[in-house]
Amino acid sequence: MTEQDTTGGPGRRADQAIELTGFELLSLLSLGDDASAKKTRESLRLPEVPEGSPLLGAGLSSLIVRKMATVDDAGVLTPQGPVLALAAVLNRATEWIEAAGVSGETNHVALLVKSPDGAALIEPKPYGIWQALPVPANDRLIDVASRYVRATFKDITTLPFAGSIKVIAQAGAPAGDRAAAVRIGEDKAWEISSGPVERLPKPVPVEADPTFAVLAKALA
Repeated sequence: MTEQDTTGGPGRRADQAIELTGFELLSLLSLGDDASAKKTRESLRLPEVPEGSPLLGAGLSSLIVRKMATVDDAGVLTPQGPVLALAAVLNRATEWIEAAGVSGETNHVALLVKSPDGAALIEPKPYGIWQALPVPANDRLIDVASRYVRATFKDITTLPFAGSIKVIAQAGAPAGDRAAAVRIGEDKAWEISSGPVERLPKPVPVEADPTFAVLAKALA
């Protein structure tokens, strides 16, 4: 998925969006049997589902009925159209970054995924729906994540606000997940913290950055 930039965050254009149920997403991820598909599923916080599960069956049936996939005489499922590209990205991913923006009861969160086949932003919606959007192929995923946080801040508008990006390590990587987080207080003062997720240091004051690029810089 490498078309135009639709990763501005909440309120962006949705004409390229693919909407899937959780069952459909699990079914697409079941097409990959390697570590990449597993890491994508875990990063989306979706449950591990055994082969032959009724949940996978429900997802497969729905994909077929919605003409998002076909099944040949041997019972092999093949995604169709934009879903074919999305499935390739999800199952062959090499980069995963979580981006989030929170204020009070309002929050937005998304997973950005990149593979040799392209990149996508996956965002949970109400009622168990997931929305997938293409990410420009030439953009660094960490920069897209910063832009997502910026867009959530514009969408939420209230203070205090907390925004973060988390770089998810590949399975077996010596270094674990890393994160950068900013907090904007009611007095509009900014603080930032960055480092290993399990050992984030105490936040320190930082100059206000309306672009939120400070998050990407902290993890560069």
